Amino acid sequence: MTILLSLAILLAIVAIALCFVPWRWSAAPAMAAMLLAWFALPTPAGTTTLIMWSVTAILAMALNKILPEAVAKSRRGTGYIAGGALAGIFIGYLISRPWMVAGAALGAMLGGVAYCFTPQGRGLRFPSPEFVQYLCAKGLPAVVTISMSAITVSEALNIILNTL
Repeated sequence: MTILLSLAILLAIVAIALCFVPWRWSAAPAMAAMLLAWFALPTPAGTTTLIMWSVTAILAMALNKILPEAVAKSRRGTGYIAGGALAGIFIGYLISRPWMVAGAALGAMLGGVAYCFTPQGRGLRFPSPEFVQYLCAKGLPAVVTISMSAITVSEALNIILNTL
């Protein structure tokens, strides 16, 4: 059980790292991490969570697949968006699990806005339709991946620490 949970945590960390580079399938390691954690200790509530987040990850990857190649491979602002989502997850974690996801979404939005005020991000012309499209294209996969990873890590650590 501990080996599965340790692998789940490792995959979740890899998924978070992949949010900072332009990779279309960054949600896949997060989904695999959540699946490994579920195999370690399946529960009815965990099954519902696994199914819901798996569908969300598949949708995020499918939407990312249909993006134009230039948008999908662009690194513009990914550090700001993923960093904002990661900061939002931590702030949301201090409140409760549902707030983790809301915090990640809000953090990704604020990260995108912050990027628009840098010299490199001025081309997105906040607030414009281009900015909203780019934020959705880069923010949705980041929020899904980071949320899944954070939920998996918090559950895995909770299980590991309670068995010690």
